[in-house]
Amino acid sequence: MSTQTNRNSKTRKLKDLDSKPETRNPDMLERPEPSWNCPVARASALLSGVQSRSARSNMSPKLKKGQLVSFDFMVSTMLYFTVFLLAYSLSLSFINGFYSNYRNDLQHATAAYAADKLFTAGEVSWTNKSINDIGDIGILKSYGMLDTLKVGVFTNYTLQNPTRMKYLLGAGAYSMKFEVRNSSNHILYSAGDLLNMSNTSLRYVDVIRRYGVLGNQPVRVDIFIWD
Repeated sequence: MSTQTNRNSKTRKLKDLDSKPETRNPDMLERPEPSWNCPVARASALLSGVQSRSARSNMSPKLKKGQLVSFDFMVSTMLYFTVFLLAYSLSLSFINGFYSNYRNDLQHATAAYAADKLFTAGEVSWTNKSINDIGDIGILKSYGMLDTLKVGVFTNYTLQNPTRMKYLLGAGAYSMKFEVRNSSNHILYSAGDLLNMSNTSLRYVDVIRRYGVLGNQPVRVDIFIWD
C-alpha cells in the first residue's frame, strides 16, 4: 500500500515538471527583426543612419581642413597671377610708348639737323667735286637766297646716289625726299626716295619746311624724313 502511494507521488511530480514552462536567459532570446511597416521602427533606423554618418564626418576633420587650405591656395595663386599679368601688361605698354616717343623724337631731330645742314652754303666749290669727294654740302648763296647751281647739282647727285647725300646730311639711317616748290605749288626740283603718303605702312613722316628765294621768285623747300 505504501509502495503504491510513493509511486503515485513520483508520477505526479514528473507530470508537474513536464507541465512547468521552460525558463530562459533574457539575453539569449532572439530579438525579432524590426518591421518597416512600423513607423517607430523606420524612425529609429533613420536616426541610427544619421548618427552613423555624423560620426564618420567627425572622424575626418583633417580632410575638410585640407580641402579648405587647397581652395585658399588656388584663390591666392590666381590673384597673384592676375596682378602679375596686369603689372606686366602695363609695363610693356609703358615701354612701347616710351620707345615709340623716343623714335619719333630722334627722327624729328634728324630731319631738323638735315634741313639746317642743307640750308647753308656748304664747303667752297663743292659743286665742282665728285660726289664721293664732297665733305660738306649746302644750297644757299647767302642767307635766305638759294643758289640755282647748288640746288641743281644737289638734285642730280641725290638722284645718282641718294645714300651718299643722306649720309652728308646726317640722315643715313632714314629714307629722305627733297622738293622745291614755287608760290603756285608747282614742283621745280625733286629727288630722293619714293614717298607714297597714302601708304598705311608708314609709321611717321617728318616734314621740315623752309622758305627762301630762288632766282627772282619765292620758293618753299620741303625735306621729308621717315623710316
